[in-house]
Amino acid sequence: MKNYFYSKMLETISTIPDDKIQFFWETKYINNVLTVNNKLDITFNEIDYLLKTISLDGPIKTNLSIEFLRIVIKNYNITFITLNEIVLDFINVVYRLGLPTKSCNMETVMQNENIDTDELNAIFKKYRKILYINDYSEDRNLVVHENQLKSRSIIDLTNDFEKAISTHVATFAEEAMRRDNLDQLAVQMAEIGKKYYRSVFDDLTLHWKNTKNFINEILESLSIVFQKKVKELT
Repeated sequence: MKNYFYSKMLETISTIPDDKIQFFWETKYINNVLTVNNKLDITFNEIDYLLKTISLDGPIKTNLSIEFLRIVIKNYNITFITLNEIVLDFINVVYRLGLPTKSCNMETVMQNENIDTDELNAIFKKYRKILYINDYSEDRNLVVHENQLKSRSIIDLTNDFEKAISTHVATFAEEAMRRDNLDQLAVQMAEIGKKYYRSVFDDLTLHWKNTKNFINEILESLSIVFQKKVKELT
């Protein structure tokens, strides 16, 4: 993915006078921006690949177990959190805040007195409830260290999956066993698995679509800031 920011950045770089371009490379401003942009591209592509992989039209079609869904969702959560931390570092680098990457969080970046955050805050506010944006590092710690899946919009579906399977077993298992019709029970269980697999996939896809919109709006805002910073430095 070569995003909107990348194309605008190249346009801006092309306007830098020849006698000034060396300064930008020496201060590593352009290099730092390019580095974070590349990280964003890589993470973008990872999520795109993940969603293509779990599509019912993709290479993995048969494993519909709850364990498989949890693995997919855990990977999505970790990558999504990483993506948003990269966005915060992107803001840090474009505004030249000078924060170490590991120190970039909502408080240190969005409440920094050296940036005009009205537009950025409006974007975060717009997507906060849609994407369940909060403290990303806390979310990652829960996923990585405590094996807890916290993203409510996504994880509720796997909980529903587990409940539906339990209810289905309670309702039909006794009758199926009495009639010695376990094959029918297996077919019904498989259909429920497909239904909730599709629900999880659709929910992840919608969440990812909204995430793309969120990031693109951030990048459009940052492209304007980048242009201003370059003018200030020249």
